[in-house]
Amino acid sequence: MGKSESVKPTAEQIGQLREMFMTKLQSEKPSCGEFHPKDLERVKTNDMWLGKFLDQVDFNFTEASNMLWNTLNWRKNYGANEMDESKIRMDYIETGALFAHNKDVDGKTLLLVRSKNHVKGSKDMNELIKILVYWIERIQRETNYDKLTLFFDMQGAGLANMDLEFVKKIIETFKLYYPSAINYIVIFEMAWVLNAAFKIIKGLLPPKAVEIMKFLNTKTIKECVDADNSLKAWGGNDDYTFKFVPEKRMENNNSSNVNNNYVNIQTNSQSQSNATNNGDGFNTSHVKKVTFADTTKMKTEEVEDLYHSGQPQLLHHHEIGSGGDAESKFSPLLLLLLLSVTSSLLVEHLLFRLNKQKKTLISVLINFFLFRSDDEFLERMNETVIVRAFP
Repeated sequence: MGKSESVKPTAEQIGQLREMFMTKLQSEKPSCGEFHPKDLERVKTNDMWLGKFLDQVDFNFTEASNMLWNTLNWRKNYGANEMDESKIRMDYIETGALFAHNKDVDGKTLLLVRSKNHVKGSKDMNELIKILVYWIERIQRETNYDKLTLFFDMQGAGLANMDLEFVKKIIETFKLYYPSAINYIVIFEMAWVLNAAFKIIKGLLPPKAVEIMKFLNTKTIKECVDADNSLKAWGGNDDYTFKFVPEKRMENNNSSNVNNNYVNIQTNSQSQSNATNNGDGFNTSHVKKVTFADTTKMKTEEVEDLYHSGQPQLLHHHEIGSGGDAESKFSPLLLLLLLSVTSSLLVEHLLFRLNKQKKTLISVLINFFLFRSDDEFLERMNETVIVRAFP
């Protein structure tokens, strides 16, 4: 492919960068006030993401630490973590000038800039960059921060479509805030009249970016994109026409109070739809997904309404397996357990009424003993259970 392989940072090097950042955070206040909690969590736990900063600056720890600090400041001020469809101009999106579709030969997502769909000076530059950030953030969420290929589709573009300022802003955004995020920079079917403009752009790129730049046409595109991932206009097999599809973000479906007190156990029929054996002897056909909601920030009346609503609250999933392979039928012991659970629910309801004015809610740990049995019995037992306890 002609692309040099970068040296991956070691765990010790990543740990050193993390320590430098956290030490600075203890003694210096960020210009944004406080860094976004998600970004701080990423610094603490995501080695791959931190490694990208080291790779970007050839393992210069001071530069990497400064870049990381500046990136978190920018992300908080810009609202990168909250960048969704409500924050961008949908009329700009629907022009199809910038969107993600298909993969390159390395399996990296293609971020397409279709120049013929953009006219220089016709749109607000700040709004265009918001759309760029939206797509980068979305791709990184969907691929766990994997690299992407920036694909400038110049087919059918003329001087009116060549927006040098826009291209410079795109490159600047990646260079400053998304280190080592690009697999290839592809310039496809560029007209000769645009050569001078791209020489200027090439001069803006760091040496590593120049190495991954490719000028391709319909005959050479297979170097970067195979036929099945190439649009028909590029000589490939994909007859795709751009149509925007909103991102499905699980966190958008959750209440802001969801965290850690309510328990929702899905039905066995839902669990069995995804049932597999993971190969280590643990059979997941009886796996239950347990989710929690935080009631500590809710008013007593809100908790009571939620308690009687019967609506499952969703956030973090934790799987619990039945374990064991022995078959068992309905037994007196199981009946006793069911009666015990029923009684505890009745008691907790009474306690709730007696302690309505208390502000502190204490979570309860309930052990569910799941017995394997015939399908008819399991079907009868599969109802959503919500468990709570109050002091």
